[in-house]
Amino acid sequence: MPRLQKIADRLKSKGLTVITINTSDTPAEIKAFLHEMHISMPVAIASNKPGKSIDDIYGVQADPTDYLLDSTGKVIWTCVGYDEDGLLKHLGKMGVK
Repeated sequence: MPRLQKIADRLKSKGLTVITINTSDTPAEIKAFLHEMHISMPVAIASNKPGKSIDDIYGVQADPTDYLLDSTGKVIWTCVGYDEDGLLKHLGKMGVK
């Protein structure tokens, strides 16, 4: 997450918004982690109920899974794990450099 935070900070003025989603930790655990790691990206706490979870909706098989969405909400790129080069490449294709 620290590397993603740096990208979010660097490209915020270019229109990039990064939102993280957590399905397993309590709000207190999330807050402590964000403070410890100096993360300021917003975190959405999603349901983990079978069939209604964000993982089920998007077919997430492992954490982390990254999605790049365009301004209309269309998924442009997906990555299981963290691929900074792939993320930057696809952001560039969207005009965010």
